[in-house]
Amino acid sequence: MEFAIFSFCVIFLLIGSGGLLLFYREAMLKRISEAINPQTKQRSLLTAIQQTGTSLGGVVEQFEHMLRRARPKSR
Repeated sequence: MEFAIFSFCVIFLLIGSGGLLLFYREAMLKRISEAINPQTKQRSLLTAIQQTGTSLGGVVEQFEHMLRRARPKSR
């Protein structure tokens, strides 16, 4: 019985680790590369504003699309 529980835990951890590697691969590679090659990258205010605008633009588009679908059709 103990062997079965131990085997289950090992298999569960292996499958969980594989899933994390699969779904968070890009983020992990980015963090590893930043740890290996640390570069002090300072963003300018203009770059930060542009990235924020782009992100908010996507959110607004999704919200607008959702509102169009929810609007009742007039006859």
